[in-house]
This record gives sequence, structure tokens and C-alpha cells, in this order.
Amino acid sequence: MSGKAIDALNQKFYDQYRQCPLNEVLAEFHASYQQVLAVFQAIAEEDLFTVGRYAWTGKLALADYIAGNTCNHYRWAKAQIRRWLKTKNEGSA
Repeated sequence: MSGKAIDALNQKFYDQYRQCPLNEVLAEFHASYQQVLAVFQAIAEEDLFTVGRYAWTGKLALADYIAGNTCNHYRWAKAQIRRWLKTKNEGSA
């Protein structure tokens, strides 16, 4: 997926959830996290970490794709939220 497509997808989610109370957004996040975790835990270790196990992963292991769409994405999003909060707090000072 291109950066432009990801930006559009992120905007779509932002628009969809911007009026939702934080507790609802967090509850949905935690529920989806548990679903992803259950799928991840059901995959054999060899399938996760063997490079080339799946042709579509190229030179990466399946675990690399999972990390890119979970923990690495969460770290990126957390930094984005912190940056936004900092600018918001600076604007109200």
C-alpha cells in the first residue's frame, strides 16, 4: 500500500471516530488487539520466523509483516499522538 493510500485510510478512520468518546475508541482498540494476538499465537513459530516461508513475504518473515502492522504501527501512532498533544498544550498555554 502506498503512503498516499495509507494517509487516505488514516484520514477515513480519523473522520469515522473523531466524535467517539475516548473510552469507546480504546475499548475497540483493545478488542481488536486481542483478536490479532489470538491469531498471532495460533501461528506456528516456524511459520512466523522462517524467511521465505511464504513467497509473498519476499526477503522478510511473516513476523516482520505482523510487527509492521501492530507494534511498529502502535509506536508510530503513539509518537503522532504525543506530538499532537504537545502542540495542543502549547497552543493553550
